[in-house]
Amino acid sequence: MSVVASHFHAMNTDIALLAPVAGPEFERAASMVLHVFSDVEKSLSRFLPESELFALNQSSGNPVQVSPLLFGAVSLAVRAAEETNGVFDPTILSALEHAGYDRSFEHVGAGSGAPRPPHRTARLPDYRAVRCHPETRTIQLLDGQRLDLGGIGKGIAVDLAIAETSFLRERCIAAGGDVAVRGTAGPDAEWTVALEDTGAAGSQSIALRDAAVASSTTLRRRWQRAGEERHHLIDHRTGRPSSSAFRTVTVVAASCVEADVAAKTALLLGEQGMDFLEGKGLHGMAVRHDGSTIATREWPWPKGGI
Repeated sequence: MSVVASHFHAMNTDIALLAPVAGPEFERAASMVLHVFSDVEKSLSRFLPESELFALNQSSGNPVQVSPLLFGAVSLAVRAAEETNGVFDPTILSALEHAGYDRSFEHVGAGSGAPRPPHRTARLPDYRAVRCHPETRTIQLLDGQRLDLGGIGKGIAVDLAIAETSFLRERCIAAGGDVAVRGTAGPDAEWTVALEDTGAAGSQSIALRDAAVASSTTLRRRWQRAGEERHHLIDHRTGRPSSSAFRTVTVVAASCVEADVAAKTALLLGEQGMDFLEGKGLHGMAVRHDGSTIATREWPWPKGGI
């Protein structure tokens, strides 16, 4: 059975919906996926002046009532920070900008435009200052504190889109390194996901069913500033790009958000990252800068399935 696909671009990445069935239901699903990603970008982007997150980041310490989408996203990010003892922290925006990631990445990578002045001072990440009030659906940041939801934004969009398209029993939604699948790619055929970075091990893929996979890597979002090569993964202890021993971590989990958080946390933890994943009962693989790899005990090696 052949797989049909619908492709579009959003959130600065290529999005795809795949399913082993064509027709009106597939077209309906494709329209819903596009709508979900559009809504998430309009709400969670730190770059769009009209986005909710942009407005929240300009709130100067005042409480702001937000949509259920943004409230849920910030609550998820703060919960992830709590569960990782701050290794994953959404309050890194000031540090990201001071590192040079102060505009949409296609402009950072191209070196276009003069560097923008940093926003006030380089504040160390501290998620504990974020206040989420569910009874009023308001969020309050410290004056000068700002959020970046890039660490889970795509994962949120993929998870929402997978949920919205439940009328298709078999489907796959891919957004850059975030992939979620339900059912199979045909009779008894699991979805096969190619891994972007497997180091010296060469090309590999894993087979998935009713699961998600996400990667965190320092290979893609890199740039030069003041003669120094930098990337977007910030060490919460220093406010600077991480010097982790890992260049890429890939994690399989029940949802993209869970896989996103776990992959980023494991990468930032370096050699302790696999112990973190094992403790969470998750499956993952890390690639060191020399191309060598390390994995959890039950990592699904090529075609191993999960």
